[in-house]
Amino acid sequence: MMIRQFFLLLVVVFFLVACAQESQPQISAEVTEQTADGAIIAGDAVAGQRIYIFCQSCHSINEGGANKIGPNLHGIFNQKAARVEGFMYSAALSSADITWTADMLDQWVARPAALVPGTTMVFAGVNDPQQRADLIAYLQASGVEN
Repeated sequence: MMIRQFFLLLVVVFFLVACAQESQPQISAEVTEQTADGAIIAGDAVAGQRIYIFCQSCHSINEGGANKIGPNLHGIFNQKAARVEGFMYSAALSSADITWTADMLDQWVARPAALVPGTTMVFAGVNDPQQRADLIAYLQASGVEN
């Protein structure tokens, strides 16, 4: 009887692990970015997912996800800024003519207020160019339909 319960428990655990793995997005993307000094940096989406943890208190990234303090970021790569319906953007960002390319995202993540003076995004920025490249790779990979 004890062995049967053990095997039943083992089957349930394997089933739950398999379900959890299927629900995780498959992230495999690399984005290259050129820094101000001309160096090329390759971004790793898996590493970027770890950096995104700092963003998730204000932003969701899943398709159809709710806006939070900041807008949902799903599919923003190569899209115009201030385009998410139902989110109230600052006048400064709404009037900025920005398309979220790797370069623009790099400037934004480095220091939002420097790119768009008057933005209401209260975020100091990410100084490390490698972390920015990784985060941008994750944003790009997260917007790709599987």
